[in-house]
Amino acid sequence: MIIGLAMALAAHGQRVYKEQIRVSAERFTIQGELLRVQMRVSYNGDVLNSGEMLNFTPVLKDDGQRQALSSVVINGKERSRYERRQAALYKRQRLNIPVVKRDKRQGTYFFDYDTTIPFADWMRGAALYIESEESGWTGRSHLYEDKLIDHIAFAEGQPSADDAVLSAATPAPEQTRRPERPATTVGQPVAAPLHWIAFLPLSATAPVSEKTVSGVIALSGAKGLAGLKDKDFCEAIEREVKARLAAHGAEIASLSLHGYGAPTGNYRRNEQRSAERAQLLKEHLIASKIAGMLSVTWTAEDWPRIIQLAQSDNTLTLRSAALDVMQNVDITSGREDQLRMLASGQTYSQLAERVFPQVQRIEYTATLQHRMVNGSEPAELQSLYKTATALRRGSSEFNDLVDVAARLYPDNAVAAINAAGVALTKGDLDKAERYLAPWQTDARAYQNLGVLSMLRGDVTKAEVYLKMAEAQGVGEASVVLGKLNN
Repeated sequence: MIIGLAMALAAHGQRVYKEQIRVSAERFTIQGELLRVQMRVSYNGDVLNSGEMLNFTPVLKDDGQRQALSSVVINGKERSRYERRQAALYKRQRLNIPVVKRDKRQGTYFFDYDTTIPFADWMRGAALYIESEESGWTGRSHLYEDKLIDHIAFAEGQPSADDAVLSAATPAPEQTRRPERPATTVGQPVAAPLHWIAFLPLSATAPVSEKTVSGVIALSGAKGLAGLKDKDFCEAIEREVKARLAAHGAEIASLSLHGYGAPTGNYRRNEQRSAERAQLLKEHLIASKIAGMLSVTWTAEDWPRIIQLAQSDNTLTLRSAALDVMQNVDITSGREDQLRMLASGQTYSQLAERVFPQVQRIEYTATLQHRMVNGSEPAELQSLYKTATALRRGSSEFNDLVDVAARLYPDNAVAAINAAGVALTKGDLDKAERYLAPWQTDARAYQNLGVLSMLRGDVTKAEVYLKMAEAQGVGEASVVLGKLNN
């Protein structure tokens, strides 16, 4: 079944990234178990300075759940030499670098975004955001977030003839949607190597519970985290997060951190420093593999919180005047200077002593997954797996036992997923597909589904499944992704 998005869009589209990028013709289509997202992205040639680049990432969000889509890199002028030096970085992050087209009549540039991800029910009614991460020659970055669509609504029905015509008229560029290849081309094997396959232990059949945990890490106070140097700061935040979440005894599926700073001098410098600290913390946490999905952002000076705290401080000298300045004078137009003039500096000193330290913090939200104990597996199945684990993987005896287990217990997910793995190593793709068909939304099947899609020649679908498996820590996924990207 295919479900098309019913949405009336303005012809000129909506603007993101400081109102400099226009997004239009958004489409959301469910194709089987996948959600296809399409849009046109256009901008003027001067959107970036020489040497800068912008990482353009659509993100779906709803009730604490988050799904980032494929990223696209937009480059500024004279960036080619820098790109060559950063080639290894791009390959590691698997960013798409599109060949942008030019609309000579409008004098603008554009590309057609087209990607697919596994569909989940929570995406119905989710909001669509655009995260724009801007960076320059030094690698320092700043993240902008814009809400593009507040509520995605789906309407059932087949795609119209107009949809088909528009799709043909505006094909997705090669960099954002890779062409499908038959399994026998570019040296791809018909049968999967054994080290590509994820074989699950019987204990993996235990159900998974999921919960969201939030909290605040104070950066001022006894621990003095705000004053630490970059490396020490990153390590301290990692320890603090792990210590708080370890008590739950669960795997960190996703982690979102947002830091808040206080006025400490020049605003522009604070903004730049905050962006640098957010990027450093993000890189450190990615290297530590603290979570499957990770987001780190920062607000340089949290004036809304400062105002809130000042409103409740009855002992603040000239409080009404201070609130009037904070609410009506822009940060870059001398807000702090005017605060310093109140009561010969006494008001600002009180803010710096009592309010600013409370503002410096990191708020975190983590999605935790806990695999619950389940001893209800049939004794015969447990016996079969106990025997199989004593055999060499890939041996005929191992393959026979795994296949027998799947035929005896067709409703058991692990038995089916493992039997599909055996079928993939033998090149029996139809059999593997029959085993995996009932478990396409089961996260434990993503690795073998990715391998099956790759051998079928569906590179786009394979990449989606493999990236999701890699985010869950499946080592085989990284191996296959390396093959896919080469």
